[in-house]
Amino acid sequence: SINKDYDKVSEYIKKIISFIEKFIDDKKKKVRMFLIEKIGEIIKPLDKNELSEKLLDFYIKTINDYYENGENLIKSENKSKNGFYFAYNFPAVLHYYSVDSWKKLKNAYISLCNDENINVRSSIISSFFEISKILGKEITQKELLPIYDKFLEYEEKSYTRILSEKNLPKILSTLDKEIIEKYKNNVNLGYNSVL
Repeated sequence: SINKDYDKVSEYIKKIISFIEKFIDDKKKKVRMFLIEKIGEIIKPLDKNELSEKLLDFYIKTINDYYENGENLIKSENKSKNGFYFAYNFPAVLHYYSVDSWKKLKNAYISLCNDENINVRSSIISSFFEISKILGKEITQKELLPIYDKFLEYEEKSYTRILSEKNLPKILSTLDKEIIEKYKNNVNLGYNSVL
């Protein structure tokens, strides 16, 4: 009886995913942008084996099209919202698709990190710790910290720099001692008690 119920739910979920995937090819940008806005909520209730690769590929392609080709899904006066929704949902996408998806997502993440919009930048910096927890110590030290270093190079009183320094102790708390020492010696954190 439980197996039958599970099979019914599983079939229902497949139908829902198939229905959602139809919107990926919709001609209306508003429909596709709605998927981007809600992608975290869409994938949250799914098991890993139910996740749609087509939806992940759509998310990545949409980010790449936006940053490489300037394709917007929102009217030009709201252009910055595109990047914000990409950045806001990135931790959820990485979490649910897992570290296995990092190779596919990495270039899109780098594009988000290079966005100069303060809302995108704030979202990226604020979620950096969550991203590093998902990716683990090795990838964080090797691939993420060089990106984060660029945020720490901003002008001392800039919002980007202040937010980066505020979040750095949390990030470093999970890394190797040599890395922590490097940052303690090279960055004026003002939060040394955490380290």
